[in-house]
Amino acid sequence: VSPEDLSTFSERFGITDNPIEHLEGGHADSSLCHTNASLCAEPNLDVQYMRAMSWDSEMWRFFIDDPVMWLANLTALESPPLVNSVSYGYLEPELAIIDPTYISTFDQEAIKLGMRGVTLVVASGDDGVGSFLVRSGTLFCGYIPSFPATSPYVTAVGGTQGIEKSGGAVYSRHLQETAANCVP
Repeated sequence: VSPEDLSTFSERFGITDNPIEHLEGGHADSSLCHTNASLCAEPNLDVQYMRAMSWDSEMWRFFIDDPVMWLANLTALESPPLVNSVSYGYLEPELAIIDPTYISTFDQEAIKLGMRGVTLVVASGDDGVGSFLVRSGTLFCGYIPSFPATSPYVTAVGGTQGIEKSGGAVYSRHLQETAANCVP
């Protein structure tokens, strides 16, 4: 995430420039974002719009690639942030193969946080039930759940990719094409 971009966003839209209080896990150097904008696109979007919705809230930004480790770190805090947003997900079937206990471990940590009044809001993905694999063609037809959005202890929120070309939203076109070519 780029603190510099957050300041620019705040100034442009007349939002109080309230910096991120806690940058956990590194990757908070604006120069990284200017060198490779794709590294920061989604995190910047998340942070900027969270700031717009609640400009006076204390904001934390975690960079931890392992959701269970992130929840364990939150659980260990005396006063964890009460609302947390997760933008990324994993293919649930792959996690179940790699570590059959991973999902239940996540759920146990989420329950602990829920008992403390902590809310977890998780992106359900941009491509519907087919996951991002639907963009790869008809080989990946079917329902491929996105974790941690599948956890009963989070609030999952849908999303979409923007209109990148004329002709409609990307997710809509891919889902229509894939659905038309899938053989039951």
